[in-house]
Amino acid sequence: MNLGAQLSELYRRLNYQTTPATAVTTRLTAFLNDTLQDLISEPDLGRFITEHVPPITVASVANQAIYAAPYTVTRIDAITERVNNRRLDMREWDWYRTANPDPTIFSGVAQAWVPVGFQAVQVQPAAATGLWAASSAGADTTQTVRVETVQTGGIPFSGSLSLNGSTRVQLGSATTHLEVTKFYLSATAVGTVSLFDAASSGNTLATIPIGQTFGRWFAFALWPTPSSAITYYLDGENRLPDMSQTTDEPPLPERFHRVLVDGAEWREYQKTNDERQVAARKRYEHGIAQLRYFVTCPPDFLPSRRGLGMERSRFGAQYPATRG
Repeated sequence: MNLGAQLSELYRRLNYQTTPATAVTTRLTAFLNDTLQDLISEPDLGRFITEHVPPITVASVANQAIYAAPYTVTRIDAITERVNNRRLDMREWDWYRTANPDPTIFSGVAQAWVPVGFQAVQVQPAAATGLWAASSAGADTTQTVRVETVQTGGIPFSGSLSLNGSTRVQLGSATTHLEVTKFYLSATAVGTVSLFDAASSGNTLATIPIGQTFGRWFAFALWPTPSSAITYYLDGENRLPDMSQTTDEPPLPERFHRVLVDGAEWREYQKTNDERQVAARKRYEHGIAQLRYFVTCPPDFLPSRRGLGMERSRFGAQYPATRG
């Protein structure tokens, strides 16, 4: 059931015309998307509904401690590396600061990873520098690029400029930016918009994809700080965009598409203070319960297997297998 079919079902249930006022369609579309985002937030349903990321590779760089996952990734579930055939342990930031007060001193092959959270750029400036921006499309000349940074000495900076197509333009004359805290556009661009630390060549600090206006990357630290290049594989989840086209379908088994309609119907009754909201909410919650059972109780699942690792030898066929 695509978005168009879901809206048609809502019109029928709510006694709206086949083609109601634009405001009604806009509101019901928002209610359908609100319901989908609510389902993502359910503890046992998020991983099933959200688009799962196949292993994404991130190559370490000697003496670089902080890395960023691709733009669409909202959560990292695991990081593995195949040189030593192992999974890195996840640790907390407080542990990282205790074990690694100075990331530049202790380096080697990473054994753990630490979620840092979302940051405005993929890579922060390696040293105090100026900032330049440009688009990959020459037609991008009306959008305004805005940045907020921290300069040497902790001095805040806020600046903006208009794009000049693919020609790099400098964001102010300051050359002491140490950390970019915000990087965003006034409107979507035709091309990808990049932030650089030099007027030519240099390093690309961030690239805002087509259709997006805000820089947001999920960052993580590796411990110890890598001393060489190793390819790491990330398992995680992609963000789930709202349904906007009538042909869009939610990432649910088709039999459960009606749960979105139930949730939108309840929200509409709630908005209009209709007494039918009570019955609609019960139907919606019953649908969630059915979906949760479908997701968490597949026929081949046995609770006793949870937490058991596969038996294998990490040291070759001549050594006994262990659980890992």
